[in-house]
Amino acid sequence: MKNLTLEKRQLCDIQGRLFELVLKNGYDCPFFIETFMNSKTAGALDDIYDRLQWAGEEYILEELNEEAHGLKKSRYNLYHGSDVLGRVYLSLLV
Repeated sequence: MKNLTLEKRQLCDIQGRLFELVLKNGYDCPFFIETFMNSKTAGALDDIYDRLQWAGEEYILEELNEEAHGLKKSRYNLYHGSDVLGRVYLSLLV
């Protein structure tokens, strides 16, 4: 992680918080992950500069929800007040 710039670490943080928000809102995680990873929204986060890089996770989730024409809800409550998923995502990037 020491090789990541401050901006890259901030992007990892916001994406981790985005994944946590998905759990809090009860969205279907496998569907969300596939949708997010193939979305224009995720692509914008990876651009050299894009307005989404400075938006909050709530706004990014709204953008993705619109792009996907509605994210699916999960049948299960997987949120337990933990940011484990965000940390796993961050560890995959390092």
